[in-house]
Amino acid sequence: MHLTSKERDFLFLLLSNVNQTIEYDRIFSFVWGEKDIDYTYSIRTIVKQLRKKLPDDLLQNVSGLGYKITL
Repeated sequence: MHLTSKERDFLFLLLSNVNQTIEYDRIFSFVWGEKDIDYTYSIRTIVKQLRKKLPDDLLQNVSGLGYKITL
């Protein structure tokens, strides 16, 4: 399966912290290397692309906090 560099970084972060919620700002700074920017749209775009490529319900949103992978 083909993943973009941002998708790979996002998955690496989540898989390095299985069953733990990773906050939005930590995701954004890890994947994009920036802080203090509105990251909501960028993260949603990556999640939408990944959900098309990954098994259902692998990526979970923790409302108001971030995302996690539960295995």
